[in-house]
Amino acid sequence: MFTAHYDHLGQRGTKLYPGANDNASGVAALLYLAAYFADKPHQNQLMFVATDAEENGLHGSNYLVSQLNSADIALNINLDMLVVNKRKPRIYAFLDGQSIAQYKTAITGLSDENITFFATSSSARLNRLFDLNVDWRRASDHYSFAKAGVPYIYFGMGHDKHHHQPSDTLEHIDFSLFEHAVSKIAEFVSALTR
Repeated sequence: MFTAHYDHLGQRGTKLYPGANDNASGVAALLYLAAYFADKPHQNQLMFVATDAEENGLHGSNYLVSQLNSADIALNINLDMLVVNKRKPRIYAFLDGQSIAQYKTAITGLSDENITFFATSSSARLNRLFDLNVDWRRASDHYSFAKAGVPYIYFGMGHDKHHHQPSDTLEHIDFSLFEHAVSKIAEFVSALTR
């Protein structure tokens, strides 16, 4: 099951928070992947869900998971903040402990001369890279699946200086890098469904 949250902060007083990266980028990737796999044969049923109310408490994904039999979900792939930093072109995959052993090699193998894919199940390791203090397990909609015991992969750029700022706009997106990153995620999913 693929998820991406379509809500953002909206307008706060006189300031508008567009959310181009957080999370229009994830929703665009979700829609692309849904169209990409629509006519391709695969052994698993793929479900694509845009969730709401992630920013104020993961309400959409919590409700979604409550309506499903978690035993029927093999994997949640959560797409959140996929704009690639031109100076450090990297996509981070944060996985649960079970999935890291299964998928780490395939994810890091997506790396090429244009982009690096980094996979970890350690919040501490990501926090050292970004000089942050974030519980990456709880950072987005994948946490709703984690609580239900569903394996997950969270794909994102990690830290963005425009995060939750009025400056999170289209002008900060390198579209060729973004498209390349999403095509690499499609490549990963294609390998899973063979």
